[in-house]
Amino acid sequence: MTVRSYTPARRIDLVPIVVRNPSDDLTDGRLVPGVRVWATGTVQRRFWDSAVTGDKRSRLEILAHKVEVGDPEKDLVTM
Repeated sequence: MTVRSYTPARRIDLVPIVVRNPSDDLTDGRLVPGVRVWATGTVQRRFWDSAVTGDKRSRLEILAHKVEVGDPEKDLVTM
């Protein structure tokens, strides 16, 4: 997921979307980079220890309950 922000400075943040047991319509090849996706779900943060350094790590992600994929011909996003 891409989150655009213009305040305080223009930036784009990428937030991963996690889908457990995706339906066939999500795995039919329409889910390609640049196609708009609408996701409804829960924001969660996962924590783990780095295998290399032993440091604490975390990741913010969306655990999607519902995902709709746009039409690649109409909903292509350019950044």
